Order: sequence, then structure tokens, then C-alpha cells
Amino acid sequence: MAENKKAFVLGPGFVGREVIDLLRHEGYSVTTIVRRDSAKEEFAKDGVKAVKGDLEDVELIQDLASESDVVFHTATADHLASAEAILEGIRIRNRKGQQSIYLHQSGASVLSDGTSNIANPKVVSDNDTSVIDALPGRAPHRSIDLAILRAREDFDPNAKMFIMMPPIIYGSNKKYGRLSIQAYMLIVKSLEAGTSALNLTNPYFFCENGEISWRDLAALIGRDLHKNGKVESPEPRQIPSSEWTDLFGEFTPAVVGCNARNKADRLRELGWSPRELDVAKAYESEDLPILLKETEFSRSGLTLS
Repeated sequence: MAENKKAFVLGPGFVGREVIDLLRHEGYSVTTIVRRDSAKEEFAKDGVKAVKGDLEDVELIQDLASESDVVFHTATADHLASAEAILEGIRIRNRKGQQSIYLHQSGASVLSDGTSNIANPKVVSDNDTSVIDALPGRAPHRSIDLAILRAREDFDPNAKMFIMMPPIIYGSNKKYGRLSIQAYMLIVKSLEAGTSALNLTNPYFFCENGEISWRDLAALIGRDLHKNGKVESPEPRQIPSSEWTDLFGEFTPAVVGCNARNKADRLRELGWSPRELDVAKAYESEDLPILLKETEFSRSGLTLS
């Protein structure tokens, strides 16, 4: 148990809320940032300190990072200022000789190869740092990844910083309808225990549960929506660029079209293995029943991962 240890989770949403529960289970005192007073009250009931603010409150983020033994950034993979604020907070701790662990959630779309109609035979392992290090700075999420890599070179070993690159984030749990991610806590526990199995020079972690092509996923969706009378044809069709605004705008090819094949070898070497449903099974048993009950669909703020 992590008695008297403090953790700061930036982004208590789909992934972050689950991280908070896992940290609380391990005995951490947890702080997060929320935008609504009602959310502060909700977290207070669970024993979590919630401070009102947002990603632009860089001084607040820096202060909370400087006061915390463990920091998670799960809000977005594309907000440089908030990530830099965390790094500045860790710098303060580093100068005092205090230990810090920082896990930043990036995304496997950083591997996107720009193709959308051909499956790339190359599967990247997170043990192959040379391939990941060679990714261009223009790749999705890469500007923040590079800022963290530069900080790793500047700070002494008391600051342990890693980049988690999950693929499609999907599924739900009974309590929140959100993703379960045991991998994060496994890394933290390994770091605190000083396990020799963890290569501290490698900053990258993938986290996958097998593979599925976007066309195969579209075919599943088409099949079930057609069977339930929601669409006229079950056949997948290519989405023209004129309709990308209905999805993720200019990021659409990278988010739901390109190859980003990877293998979570490092986590498996630590004893981790995926226990939840894969994408197809989670869609059929969790997402589809909810979608079929909806009469109207609306888009809210989406975090690209």
C-alpha cells in the first residue's frame, strides 16, 4: 500500500476516473482538476480532492505536480501547455532531490503511416525504441512526447517518466461505463518496488488487446445496424474527406483510418495480459445495446487518443 503518498491525475474522464479508483485502492491520497462544482462534490464523496480549473491553469497544474509523488496526464494527448506545466512541477521536485513518477497518456496513432487502404505488415514492439524514436515530430501527439523525452535527459534519475501509447480506447465498466486499465498501476507498482524487470531507459509502453482493421469494425457496425433497421445497406463505404467534419476533422485519417500496428511486449514481460473483451466483443455486448436504444445522437467534447 502507498501510505502517505500523493497522486495527481489530470483528466478525470474516461480513463482518468478509473486510474483514480485504482490509486485510491492502493492507498494514495489523490487530487484532480474538474471544471464543475458538482464534480467537486462527487469526488469529495469518494475521498478525492478536486480543485476547480482546466487545462489552461498551468500554474495550478504545476503546483499540484510539484506536490505529488505520482502524476498521470490522461486528459488529452495534444495539449502541450498542460504537459509542460507537469514537467515544470516535476523539475521543482527534482531540484529538491524528491522522487517523481509521471505517466503521460499519448496514443498509438503516433505510429500512423499515412496509408488507409493497405495493411502494413510492420508491427512495432515497444521494446524497439529505435523505431519509435525515429518517428517524425509532425506525427500525431509527437510534440508532447518529445517534450517529455527532452525532460528525461535533463532530470536526474529521481524523475521516472514514461509515455503510454494505447490504441483504440473502448469498453465500459459497471460503475462508470469506462475503461479498465490495470497496466498503469502495474507500471507504478513496478517502479516503486524497483523491480529489475523494468527497463528504465525505455520511455515507451504500448497497451493493446489484439488487432482489428477499421474495415472489419465498420463491417460489424454495418451488419448490426442493418439487421436492426437503422441503415439501408450493411456494406462499409469509404468516407470522403468532405464528411471528415462529422468525425475528427483533419485528424480523421490518423484516428480512424491509418495503420498503427503495435505490440505491448513490455507489459507482457512484466506479467500483464489483457483480461477484458476485445474491440469486437465489447462493441457487440456493451456499445451496440446502448446505441440501439438511442433515438438521437449528439457529439460532446472528444479526447483523441
